Amino acid sequence: MAAYYNSGATKERGDGGIDGDGSVQLVGGLREAYAAAKPLLLSMGQKTIYCGGACNGSVAKICNNLAMAVSMLGVSEAFALGQSLGIAASTLTSENENEGIGNHKMRYC
Repeated sequence: MAAYYNSGATKERGDGGIDGDGSVQLVGGLREAYAAAKPLLLSMGQKTIYCGGACNGSVAKICNNLAMAVSMLGVSEAFALGQSLGIAASTLTSENENEGIGNHKMRYC
């Protein structure tokens, strides 16, 4: 069955999410193989998402990583600009992550 599907794991914020074991299995391949493998995939994480044909799980993972990288780049540039204009890093990030530049993405920059 492994020849019929591939899986790319990602993390999701929220229930379990980044702070817990909230891995999401992004799966591509035959729907029948996905259905058969779903119990096993759920044992490795809290959620599975069927992404369509062969290799689509990996494609979805690449797209997810690209979106996060672009977002983190923007946050990093905003942070650098603020600091270069004299705003303290602690002011930019704020004690409450939801109010600072980039919100939860800041912990990865």
